[in-house]
Amino acid sequence: MKKQLLFMGALAGSMALLISFSSGPTSSVGDVTGSPLSNGDCSLCHGGGNYNPTLTVEMLDGDDPVAEYVPGETYRLRITIDAVNDPAGYGFQAVALSGGDDANAGMFENPGTDVNITPFDDRQYAEHNKRSTNNTFEVDWVAPAEGTGDVRLYVSGNAVNGAGTGGDSPVSLTSPVVLTEGETSSVPTIASLEALTAFPNPVESQLNLLLESSKAHDLDVQIASLDGKNLHNQVWPVQAGGNNLQYDASGLPAGTYLVRLSDGRGVETRLFVKK
Repeated sequence: MKKQLLFMGALAGSMALLISFSSGPTSSVGDVTGSPLSNGDCSLCHGGGNYNPTLTVEMLDGDDPVAEYVPGETYRLRITIDAVNDPAGYGFQAVALSGGDDANAGMFENPGTDVNITPFDDRQYAEHNKRSTNNTFEVDWVAPAEGTGDVRLYVSGNAVNGAGTGGDSPVSLTSPVVLTEGETSSVPTIASLEALTAFPNPVESQLNLLLESSKAHDLDVQIASLDGKNLHNQVWPVQAGGNNLQYDASGLPAGTYLVRLSDGRGVETRLFVKK
């Protein structure tokens, strides 16, 4: 049975970034994702805008965000740039890396509208192929082989005025989105779980966990940061049918967090973003 995985929605601050070259930045300046291979902070060239962009990164298994991958499985990477004051267009660049040598991890395929897949320096980059009026970009990602370990996604974006580099508003992730390698044989899912959704996502105050269960039983609930820090634990007495657990997330700093559910035999995880 295919393991239900988890994630990704990752929000970023408005710091460094992405060049809005009409054909994508790789051919002109290389890596500007903010990765360890990056050529530097592109806000040196782009800035002065008042679009206040935020960046949301999701790795999707069907409609479900995931934060683990099954080796060889295909997922859909979705990058959304939200901005105010009606920018003329948007751009992005993304790369998936692994290991201490920042090797290319997995393969991008089937690019969506206004997206190119560009090879550079023995790695693959997904990026805009022109200034796009659409603020959402998608591309398939085929997970790497077993034994690769953690994969780090570096992503940057730009909301632009279409009139040169001045007046643009770049944005990048404050830290990479990390996808862990799933242990499909030793970490089963929760057999009674029929549906699990965390919303709203991103959340400002109250997070709702909606769950459909085939039977009544207790679940252990953990809220954790992506660096593994445990922030909250509780036992959730789940009833057969629909259930809603409400969690007060208002005290969390802005960032991306993990929800992990366990019945002692299986595990389910979801990510959520705190504004």
